[in-house]
Amino acid sequence: MFEDKKTCAFCGAEVSELHDHYKLCPEYKKFEELIKEIKHKVIQFIKTHNNNAVLHEFYYHIPLEILRSIRYLMEKNELRQNPPRWFKKISEKTIYPHIPCGDHLKWTKEEVWSEPYLVSQKDIESLINFCKAFNLEFYITGESQHFPGHTFRIVIGPKRVV
Repeated sequence: MFEDKKTCAFCGAEVSELHDHYKLCPEYKKFEELIKEIKHKVIQFIKTHNNNAVLHEFYYHIPLEILRSIRYLMEKNELRQNPPRWFKKISEKTIYPHIPCGDHLKWTKEEVWSEPYLVSQKDIESLINFCKAFNLEFYITGESQHFPGHTFRIVIGPKRVV
C-alpha cells in the first residue's frame, strides 16, 4: 500500500507525518524560536508600559500588521488591478451604484472580494437579490486581508456549473 507523503513547509522534506517531523526539523525549530522571541519581546514591552492604551494598540496593531502582511503574500498572485470582466459588464448597465455589502473591495480574475466589518440582514438580502439579478453567487469566509480578525470576506463571482 502506498503511503501519502506530505512536504514540510520549512525544510522541504517528504514525510508521512508532519507533526512528528516538526519535532525534529531544524528549520521548524528556528520558526518556533522566532515565535518565542517575538512573544517574549511583546510581553516585556507590555510589562513596562502596562496601561489600557498600550494594550489596545497591541491588540489591534500587532495582529493587523503581521496577519495583513502574511495574507498579502499568500494572495498577491491572485489579486488584480482591475475588476473581472463580468463586473465591468454589470457596471455598464446596472441600476446598482455599487455591490451590496461592498467594503474594502479587491479583485481577482473571476471574483470580487468585499471585506466588511459587519453586514445587516438587509445588506445580505440586497446581496442575494443582486446575485440573483446577475446570475452570480457568493460565499462568506472568516479570512480577510483588510483587518484580519475584525473583517470577514464575501466572495462574489459567476455561478459555477456543478
